Amino acid sequence: MIDTDLRIATGPAAVFYVRDDLRDGEDITQDLRLEIKNEGTGLSGVVGGFYGNYEAHTDTSISANVGGILFGIPDPFLTPIQLGESENQTKSRALYADLRYAFNPTWSLIGGLRYQQDEVQNFINVFSIDTTTFSPILN
Repeated sequence: MIDTDLRIATGPAAVFYVRDDLRDGEDITQDLRLEIKNEGTGLSGVVGGFYGNYEAHTDTSISANVGGILFGIPDPFLTPIQLGESENQTKSRALYADLRYAFNPTWSLIGGLRYQQDEVQNFINVFSIDTTTFSPILN
């Protein structure tokens, strides 16, 4: 399993705009293959299966010094203009084959097939303020 965590944040000197995102992800993949060797049968190739699962969670927060942006007046309080979270999950399953049949040393037939099924789920909950009118927008 691979754990992928990422934090995105504004620098410590930011006065008018502060962003803080935490993106936490985990994924696992497994690919199992069976190799078929031509040992007098004329048939060779690979047959296999794949499974993958990726999960991600994001917490996001964006705040702004509204008084400083609009009027140039330092405001000791930051106003949240976006708060949210999301959950994402993708599951993939596949079966595949890549085979070769040699009729003789000169002629052979090559063919491949892959069947894949993906399942994607997303949940997003974000509250934003339209900074041009300061009216709330619910997504």
